[in-house]
Amino acid sequence: MADVGVWEDIVEIESDQAAYNYQCKHGLLEEIFVSSDQAFRDLGPELRLRSVAVFHQVLQSFDGSGYDAPLNTFRPQRMVEEAYRHAIGQRGKDCVITKFFHFLTFDANPIPTTPDETLQRISSIVSPPRTTRQAREKKDWLLRRVRQWALFLLHTFFRPFQAVGGTTIPVTTPPGFSMSLPHSQVGTSHRHTDLRRRCMVRDHHRCVITRRFDTSESIRRLVRDRDAKEDEGNLLRDIIRDNLDRLEVAHIIPHALNAVESEASNLSTNQKLMRGVLDMFDPTILNELDGAEIDRPRNAITLTANMHEMFGKLNLFFQPTAAWTRENQEYDVRPIREEFLFDAVTRVLLEGNREEMPSRRYLELHAACAHICYLSGAGEYTDKLNDDLEWGEAREDGGTDIGALVVARLVGTVPRGVRAY
Repeated sequence: MADVGVWEDIVEIESDQAAYNYQCKHGLLEEIFVSSDQAFRDLGPELRLRSVAVFHQVLQSFDGSGYDAPLNTFRPQRMVEEAYRHAIGQRGKDCVITKFFHFLTFDANPIPTTPDETLQRISSIVSPPRTTRQAREKKDWLLRRVRQWALFLLHTFFRPFQAVGGTTIPVTTPPGFSMSLPHSQVGTSHRHTDLRRRCMVRDHHRCVITRRFDTSESIRRLVRDRDAKEDEGNLLRDIIRDNLDRLEVAHIIPHALNAVESEASNLSTNQKLMRGVLDMFDPTILNELDGAEIDRPRNAITLTANMHEMFGKLNLFFQPTAAWTRENQEYDVRPIREEFLFDAVTRVLLEGNREEMPSRRYLELHAACAHICYLSGAGEYTDKLNDDLEWGEAREDGGTDIGALVVARLVGTVPRGVRAY
């Protein structure tokens, strides 16, 4: 991904305000999502109550304002609301509100210096009556800023999350074959090979959703022994072909959050911002995923290729059941939309297995992202946008969201050649 000023791009497309140059806005985004004061996350009971009241006051101001109209299928107001509702735990909700208010007021004149000042400033803008022209302009400015926040989350976090979530992890080639890998990726590739081996053993070489056995592993065992058995003791030759499939190991939180081009490279600005948004939803998670930690079995599950694609694109999710315990890790696996040709199932993940289990918190965070995308219309919106991006084309019938294409190009996810057809 190219390091670009996402905030500048969104402002240019979504409003007439481009009051700050690239460097200023770029730095402010990093301040909000990467370098902000950690202590401000815990609001405390009294301040939390007031903050939530002002937060809902802002969202209610959208009704009938003209800014509540969806962008295609995407509803920015709903994304802001669902981002708060699905943040993990109270600290996550505090962090969403804190960063949301910081984003709304980072260029206020004068800039609020305390939480009380921030709440008073925002509340005074959205509180009725707004009779003067200056008051109406302030409110319009604030509502545009809220839409820009939602677009920032969409293009900086949710679209990249979906884009890399369904990708297969690279593994090392067998001995005797050569494959040129950048030096920095050799260690990563070996980690992925080890991760695949450990997850396959842990998951009994079966997809945790469909329960299909790995085709390659069945062939390998049958070549050695015609009476070979699968991991649960049944003869492999008794498994019908419909119960075999090509399996992949899927990261729950995408590996791309930590990927760098070389050992000397640092994370890109867009990666830092994406990690910052993830940290906003669950303020304790990044410490567990730094470096090689992201390639631990707790962040991976075994799936068929089709299930991997659906999981990675946030089209299905794991929900712990009421019977979930550490010894009996039972989940309902559901499609995010009823229209998907996939029936909900209940699965127990590896009862009695000694290997590190898939993290319940990571699966809950993945489920939260799926719900935010679906309920805000972002999932359908990005699916359509990605179809256009895949071809790099704009439709003559006006069906392409040109503004979204421009933003996607500026954040480095669209081919340069755009044609019409």
